[in-house]
Amino acid sequence: MARWLNSIGVAACVLQYRLRPDYQSSVAYLDARRAIRYVRHNADAYGIDLDRIGMMGFSAEAVLASQMATRYDAGDSRASDPVEHVGSRPDFTVLVYPGLRDQDIERVTSDSPPSFLVATHADRTVSPKKALEFSEALLDNDIRAELRVFGRGAHGTGMAPGLPGLGQWAGLLAGWLRTQGFLSD
Repeated sequence: MARWLNSIGVAACVLQYRLRPDYQSSVAYLDARRAIRYVRHNADAYGIDLDRIGMMGFSAEAVLASQMATRYDAGDSRASDPVEHVGSRPDFTVLVYPGLRDQDIERVTSDSPPSFLVATHADRTVSPKKALEFSEALLDNDIRAELRVFGRGAHGTGMAPGLPGLGQWAGLLAGWLRTQGFLSD
């Protein structure tokens, strides 16, 4: 996925967060929050626009990205680490096969970032209804959102190469990023 993002002009960083059984899910959240701060703090060095830093996730990582969209902070100007001065709010999120939690849906506000969501009717691991609820919460708060629910495609098929319908989602994402101003020429 990172290579595909690179091919459309997106600088992609891959987060390797701490997992169970050694770590609780709250530690993964701390890792994701730190990653967004780190990328934003180093944006000049990476040649990244400060206003175009997003987070994308598949399945459990989509849950993590939704948490970042609803549980961010402005940073701590008193921290000794300059990375911690920077806010952790992503400018957009991409949630693919998201097994979203009710508390993240309930935390959507008018300050939540825009989101692109992908789900399938055929997903037997997570219900597409949670993606619909998250999208509806964004719309209720006047946040730009696009939800694509495809009829076919199992959970975790990635970019779905070779699947006629679902295989189009990455191209639709590229179009959404462009029309939202996150991807430019």
